[in-house]
Amino acid sequence: DYEPAVPERLLAQVKIGEDSARALALTKVPGTVESVELLREGGKLVWVWDVKVAGKRGITEVSVDALNGKVVSHEE
Repeated sequence: DYEPAVPERLLAQVKIGEDSARALALTKVPGTVESVELLREGGKLVWVWDVKVAGKRGITEVSVDALNGKVVSHEE
C-alpha cells in the first residue's frame, strides 16, 4: 500500500480521479504503485505516480493530466 500526497485544494479541481488516473498510468507502465502525488507541474494539474516495474531497477515516474486523463510523461 502507498500513502497518497493529495492536497485538498487541488483535489477539488480534478476531473480525473485518483482511481482512474492510476488505471491510466498502469496501462502505460505496468507495475506496482509505490506512491502518488497530485501537483501543479508546468502549469498543469497532474497525478504523478511512482511505479516499480518487475525486473527493472529503480522507479518509473508516470504523470497523468488530472483534467483530461492523458499520460503527459513517463521516465525512469
